[in-house]
Amino acid sequence: MASTVTLYNQIMSGLSSVTATSAESNRPVENMFDNNLYTIWKGTSTAQQAITMDFGSAIAITGAYAFVRNYGGILSGNTWELYYSSNGSDFFDFSPYGEGTFVDTTTPHRIMTFGERNFRYWRMYFSNNNYIPQITMLALLTTKAITIGNQFPEDDTTIYSNVKTRAAGGQLFVRSINQTPQIRFSRTYMINGTTNNDLLQAAFDDSFGSLIPIIIQEGSTQSDLRVVRFLDDELKKNEIEYQMYKPTVNFETLPYDDIY
Repeated sequence: MASTVTLYNQIMSGLSSVTATSAESNRPVENMFDNNLYTIWKGTSTAQQAITMDFGSAIAITGAYAFVRNYGGILSGNTWELYYSSNGSDFFDFSPYGEGTFVDTTTPHRIMTFGERNFRYWRMYFSNNNYIPQITMLALLTTKAITIGNQFPEDDTTIYSNVKTRAAGGQLFVRSINQTPQIRFSRTYMINGTTNNDLLQAAFDDSFGSLIPIIIQEGSTQSDLRVVRFLDDELKKNEIEYQMYKPTVNFETLPYDDIY
């Protein structure tokens, strides 16, 4: 039975400049673009906040993603809206596609997808802020939806990051680095045809192997999203028959602090 896995590539490497309406002194706007889910941006008030991004030239995107660290504490209000501009002065929305809610106490992931838009300037508004969002990643995306065959068995490994110190006398002391586990997982895809295989290759190329994290969705809900890296810096095509491919791909989720 065929299914779909969706890979979302960040295209933030071409970002020329970014500004925010406000930011706490130790939580600057740049923290959202460092591929580190431990660092956050946080505005100084519940007033509407705007993040303005200039890419130097027009870029084509099909979605946007945010990782909200304090997702469990956002209980009402809090929306996000994406605007675009050709000149950096006049910004336009494309509702209802470029907007969504931040209210979801089950997962830190927020995503919006839409038909391709191609502009140089992009602005994200965070509005109706009953709670100040703490955002560790904000990314504009390109989408690769890949049709695959069954991939069993799934090989998932749970990893907790702890520091262990053994004292004199043999007592073991353990200190947690993060209480949210990383997941290392391997997938062997059955791919029929060059189109889907080319999409997988494009996702790998756009992330430069393990360099740039991607967002993977192996289901249809926000809770199926994960921020991951390719573990390998090579991708074998593994053509087992004419235009039939069976590549094995290894991923690892990025660690983060789950404060709720």
